[in-house]
Amino acid sequence: MLRRRRERWHKGLGRVWVGARAAVVLSSFLIHEGRMLGKFSVIHLLSVFTLLGLWQAVSAARAGHFAAHRAGMLGLYVRALGVAGVFTLLPGRWLSAVLDPDAPLAGFLGAAALVAAGIVLRVVPRPAETGCGLGSENPCNPSWQRRKAGLYAPSLP
Repeated sequence: MLRRRRERWHKGLGRVWVGARAAVVLSSFLIHEGRMLGKFSVIHLLSVFTLLGLWQAVSAARAGHFAAHRAGMLGLYVRALGVAGVFTLLPGRWLSAVLDPDAPLAGFLGAAALVAAGIVLRVVPRPAETGCGLGSENPCNPSWQRRKAGLYAPSLP
């Protein structure tokens, strides 16, 4: 799915994934436990954001904006894992007690740490985005900048 060139299987698998994701999100509107805002709860708000994200990502792909499509789909995937993990592993929840009955906060803190690491990795620019790579052909390397400007010739072996 993360390859540069997209074959037919990418579109087919993507359609299955979007359809399954939409079905799960739409089924969440049948859940009426934990109401906070009339008939709705926090999960319904998350479901609306997910549906909007699916719509934007698919629309971006159809319009040929593949960078936006990729970012949208990856964001949906990561948020689904992160948000679901954090809420599922909250202390007092069933799965949190099953995973570690002696330290129910451990699973929640682990999931929260993974989400925080994902946010940091998303926000901090990577070398490819800044144009600063590794090696001698690095535009951020001062010797490369001097050589490019013709200020000195490379040393002979």
